[in-house]
Amino acid sequence: MIRRFDLTGGALIPAESEQAPIQLYVNPEADEREALGRLFDLDEHTLSSALDPDEVSRLEVDPDRIFLIWKRPTNYSGKDTFFFNVASIGMLLLEGRLVIIVSDNMPLTAGARHVRALKRPLDVMLGLLL
Repeated sequence: MIRRFDLTGGALIPAESEQAPIQLYVNPEADEREALGRLFDLDEHTLSSALDPDEVSRLEVDPDRIFLIWKRPTNYSGKDTFFFNVASIGMLLLEGRLVIIVSDNMPLTAGARHVRALKRPLDVMLGLLL
């Protein structure tokens, strides 16, 4: 599933355009993986790493892009137990665009309260890291 967002008035607004600055790929299927590879030059190993909960966090920096694999908490609490788990998230920051790859749906604005206004894709990335 692909969700796209524009940055308008300091907030994320759902968008339909394939050129939207924020793109969220949730558990991408084969055709979406092919599109990620074609549009953003991501190989299958990189895509698999972004979705692998056991993948080590890392940062890859190239002259025109930054690719980050990060761990985000996923909590579950039952009656008498509490589990703390993590899931991987892949973030590709390009000039004017952020592509996010996750295994399950997640809110993009959870950490945004620490960022004054979402004006550019980097602000969204930093909000997710917080």
